[in-house]
Amino acid sequence: MQTYTHAALGAALGAALFPDNLALQGACAVGAMIPDLVMVPQYLIDVANGRKPMTAQSMRFIMMKELSHSIPLWTVATLGTFMATWLWPSHLASIVWASAIGGLSHLPIDVLTHTSPRFAKDDLGMLWPFKTRIRINGWDYRKDYGDLTPKPFEMIILIVSLSFFMWR
Repeated sequence: MQTYTHAALGAALGAALFPDNLALQGACAVGAMIPDLVMVPQYLIDVANGRKPMTAQSMRFIMMKELSHSIPLWTVATLGTFMATWLWPSHLASIVWASAIGGLSHLPIDVLTHTSPRFAKDDLGMLWPFKTRIRINGWDYRKDYGDLTPKPFEMIILIVSLSFFMWR
């Protein structure tokens, strides 16, 4: 999914988990975007240099994407921040925990929406530090490298997610 769709889904998840706390809902929405934020500088550099975005990826950039999309890493972060919230309750700890929940929510969605053989060489394994790659049959949202427009099904997800958030 596009990063903005992850934000909408994160907002809906935040509304479901924290119905009376707009700060935690926002943290969940922001957290849902965090895994993709490592790609923003590369996208901007590619556009500034007149290249099709995301077509030339260095090994360092690929490693940053692997780290930011690691299910084991986000699981540990979410459990760790939950424990911190439980041991040292504070508003800041709760915000960090809600962000971690949002970040963790990003990953199963990408497992289901990064399935096209066309993009396989640039796709993530999702299990860093393990070399195993998650590969399942799903639905790929991508039209082309650097194309940030949503597909029709993604528009439905955006509308439903944002409607749920507003309703809650």
